[in-house]
Amino acid sequence: ALNVYVTLSGFSDGLKVYSTIDGGTNWDNISGSLPNIPMNCIVYDENGSGGDALYIGSDIGVFYRNNTIGDWVYFSTPLQAVNINDLYINDSDNTIVAGTYGRGLWRSDKYTGCVSSITLLNIPGAPAGGVKYFSSSGTITSNVIYKTELGTEIHYKASNYVDLQNDFLAGSLAFFEAKTGNCPDIVNDPLVSPFISVSIFAMTEPKKAVCDEVK
Repeated sequence: ALNVYVTLSGFSDGLKVYSTIDGGTNWDNISGSLPNIPMNCIVYDENGSGGDALYIGSDIGVFYRNNTIGDWVYFSTPLQAVNINDLYINDSDNTIVAGTYGRGLWRSDKYTGCVSSITLLNIPGAPAGGVKYFSSSGTITSNVIYKTELGTEIHYKASNYVDLQNDFLAGSLAFFEAKTGNCPDIVNDPLVSPFISVSIFAMTEPKKAVCDEVK
């Protein structure tokens, strides 16, 4: 096959994953928003949805992308932030197995379009903007500060709850909504990593959102 994917294990920011469709004559950088940590292994899922489904094993867990998403999403719940040295896809039971450094073997269903939890972290001095959709089959936690101007449109949708932490800011001339419901296959914002699976401000009652809609 002429399609090849490679990962780099160094600390050069933005230089993590490359692909070629002509056997190496030309290479494309598909690192996207991956964090600046070693990427140790990669596996291609020929039966994955969305086209060109890829899983990466990194020093903090597993990342996933396909052509529909267009960027990498963190895919390690409930596996903690641990070094992944090897990945194997078992098409017979539709699972992926991760070999770790010091934590044994872990198995998970393959990516289905919805991560079980998402934590979005603010980047100081860099308010987020544009049109963003986040979907989770469990919870979404956020302290992100968004631009409060026309052209910013933010959508959070989680099956259990949406937790807006103390520093969260959205609204004014921008549009923001947060609601509960079934998770669609939409996650389109560059990730901030590592994602955090717990929140000290998290609500304990399921099926309840902090707010349904704020403008």
